[in-house]
Amino acid sequence: MRADLRAVMQGERGATALFIALTMVLLMGVAAVVIDGGLGFSEKRQAQSGVDFAALAALQASTGANPADAGATEAIAVVAANLPGRVLNWATCTDPNRPAEYTTISSITPCISFTPNFSQSRVKLPIDSVDTTFGAVMGFDEVNVVAAGEATQTSKATADILPWTAGSGSLVCLFSNQAPQSVPPCDGPTSGFFGYLDVALFGSAEHGTPWTCAQGTSNTRSAVNIAKGSDHIMVEWDSGDPVFNDHALCANQSEDINQLVVQPGSPTSGATEGLITGVSGSINGQSFTAEDGRLEPNGVQPTTSVRGFTLDNTPLWTYLNDPTCAWAGGLISGDVDTFQEMHDCLDQWDSGVGDIFPETIEDHERFAAVPIFTIYPTAPGSYLIDHFSPVWIETIYQNCNANRCHTIFSPGELGGGSTCPDPLIATPTINCGHGHTSGSDTVEGVTGFQLQLGMLHPNTQQFFPGQQSVREINLLR
Repeated sequence: MRADLRAVMQGERGATALFIALTMVLLMGVAAVVIDGGLGFSEKRQAQSGVDFAALAALQASTGANPADAGATEAIAVVAANLPGRVLNWATCTDPNRPAEYTTISSITPCISFTPNFSQSRVKLPIDSVDTTFGAVMGFDEVNVVAAGEATQTSKATADILPWTAGSGSLVCLFSNQAPQSVPPCDGPTSGFFGYLDVALFGSAEHGTPWTCAQGTSNTRSAVNIAKGSDHIMVEWDSGDPVFNDHALCANQSEDINQLVVQPGSPTSGATEGLITGVSGSINGQSFTAEDGRLEPNGVQPTTSVRGFTLDNTPLWTYLNDPTCAWAGGLISGDVDTFQEMHDCLDQWDSGVGDIFPETIEDHERFAAVPIFTIYPTAPGSYLIDHFSPVWIETIYQNCNANRCHTIFSPGELGGGSTCPDPLIATPTINCGHGHTSGSDTVEGVTGFQLQLGMLHPNTQQFFPGQQSVREINLLR
């Protein structure tokens, strides 16, 4: 009996030991899942946060002659700051799941890439291994942490940037053909500079534009930029900035721009398509989204017929907060309702008056921005952008010959004919309107009212081109 009992007790002790051993394995497995799994989750969360910040930083820093490497350098620095102690091999990193649109890849690492127009960035973390505490019991002694972040940037600008510039004064010449015209203020190279801004197209899904840096497309490129506005962010120059040339660096799709190239000649068909007839087609084989002319009606608004085209007929005074222009004193009688009164009203404004136009002005296609240079362009060459000026596209001059233009159209000014403003009827050097419809529809001159930034609503000022708040960078989910 004692021998049998001893055998039974020994068997039970063996079973208990086996049970305890199995239980310990199970408990350690649970511990591996809970502790090491929790550690892996925590590491993954930190890694994701690190690459998200890095993707944002990559877009912010993607400027200069080599924007991809500049962005990558900043992204790697941000990862190091947010994930200290990690040993990451960026040079040998791979990104097999990189989406097809990220075709611009940093030479520093294949794991940091951008879309060609630098509107999006992607940062993929090199595989990072974290040692486990209990995982070895389950057959793994480390956990691989994998994370990728993507960011996108858009422009919140309250005005399109047009490929024109302006001199001083409240009435300025925005565009002038080389044909001699005595139509102030487009009456010579000192006002119209007989050339054009060669604004490159970086390609933007938001704007529906192609990417091209090829020469020989000045008319179409100008038309696209006039109708749609510049498809990339531009910045002002100051003495501490490097100089980024829009035309020369187009192959690198530099994002920040503070220098534009002036080319000789005046692409009049570009002005005509961009303002009146609309533009569509392709540039160097790349198609782009069709766009109406900037002066074609957009929604419910006053219109008039000009040389057979129905065009917007909204005068600037429509948007005056105070239609009497009280700050002009007795210079204006009643409400502002003529070109000359609007001109006088702007001339009499000073900063003490405050803003005189509501936010709604930014919704109108005649409202835009033009780059103003540190030196007014008078010849071909590169010019630095000093700031951006608000303008209201005012008068177009069509079918001009020598000192005469057969059609001159200013919104809200009917005068002696639907295409001849009152103040110009008696001007002996101008053959204006009077039912003349022959000849081309070519736009050979454009003037605009130049506004002061302080005239605009504070919200319009905040997001006007050149302001830091224009550039918005967010994570892409």
